[in-house]
Amino acid sequence: MSNSRLLEHKRVGLYHVGDMVFISKSDALIYATATKQPVYWDFNDDVFSKIDWKIPISTPLSELYKQRAQQLRDKYDYLSLFFSGGVDSANVLHSFIDNGIFLDEIVMYRPVRTIKNANTLDKSPKNVYSEIEFAAIPHLKKYLKDERTLVRFIDMDTSAEEFFNDDNLLSEFCTLNNMGVTPVVKTAMCLTDKIWNALYESGKTVAHIHGIDKPIISIDNGEYSFQFEDSMSFNFESKSLIDQYDRINKHQYHEYFYWTPDLPQLVIKQCQVVKQVCNNDLIFKLLFVQSLNSIQQKFMAIIHYIYPPHVNEIRDRFTTGKVLLGLNASQHLWFHDTMGDDINGKFNDMVKYTRYIIDDSFFYNSNKNAIKLFKGKKYIL
Repeated sequence: MSNSRLLEHKRVGLYHVGDMVFISKSDALIYATATKQPVYWDFNDDVFSKIDWKIPISTPLSELYKQRAQQLRDKYDYLSLFFSGGVDSANVLHSFIDNGIFLDEIVMYRPVRTIKNANTLDKSPKNVYSEIEFAAIPHLKKYLKDERTLVRFIDMDTSAEEFFNDDNLLSEFCTLNNMGVTPVVKTAMCLTDKIWNALYESGKTVAHIHGIDKPIISIDNGEYSFQFEDSMSFNFESKSLIDQYDRINKHQYHEYFYWTPDLPQLVIKQCQVVKQVCNNDLIFKLLFVQSLNSIQQKFMAIIHYIYPPHVNEIRDRFTTGKVLLGLNASQHLWFHDTMGDDINGKFNDMVKYTRYIIDDSFFYNSNKNAIKLFKGKKYIL
């Protein structure tokens, strides 16, 4: 792989094991298992370490969101936003449309077989994709006015079937970056979707924009800090030498909207805002001091300070509970319920293989249903 491509992947995180550098988390863990070495996740340390996170950033978050949207518009030929119906991607959406910055495409991915049974009374984690029907779509109808923006849906059922029934695709994922199936299917979409492939073929650069992620700070003995973590890691470089995948590698890009070396002030400002609220509100501060509080509780507290009211409005439309980790994470449940025995069997074989070749220490528990998250360098606020 060329140095330029490696640097491009570094933007969304790289794994270091000794002197070796890996794009794939699974590749890194396999090598670490074989060589009995630790793994370190590098999320643009060279950029974020040059900044003193304690120095207040005077630029308002609204202006930084606008700058980030314009930055992406200026860099790529085609911008595609993954819009889930959640508040993070809703804020990305508004960073474009509120500032008159053109967004080429909004993509909502959902398992059609499951969504047919959607109802507003079911707030359980298994109904998470109903946020598309009852939050994302109504929100777009209210706020999206530019008819040039393509709005479309991708059926995850079809993407899963395409992936698990294609030996070339299966060979790309002999192991998983994540124990859940959804990241695999999401990557498969980016490889097989006809519209995106036509853009790759034409030579256009396509940026898939992800709303990653909220600034969960830590407080230890009165000291505030922040660490990037790879829970949302989306990093892929085809190992195949066939022309199709080589073309995709050269024209497909993944951009985290909030966590970016191109505008490091954005996530730092978010962290500083959260710290300031903690200093002003003891109850809010206790969320980050007490380990018993869930990540979801912290998420819900933060969003009212880092996103404007009309963005947070999307959560009042419809939202479900969330299970965040492991094979039973909310976004994965559709697969086990709707896919046939053959496809479920192929997926289970991949999971078993991963469990077999990666050391137990890299999993959360003896059931090995979730690979541990890696945190990067600690930044003091």
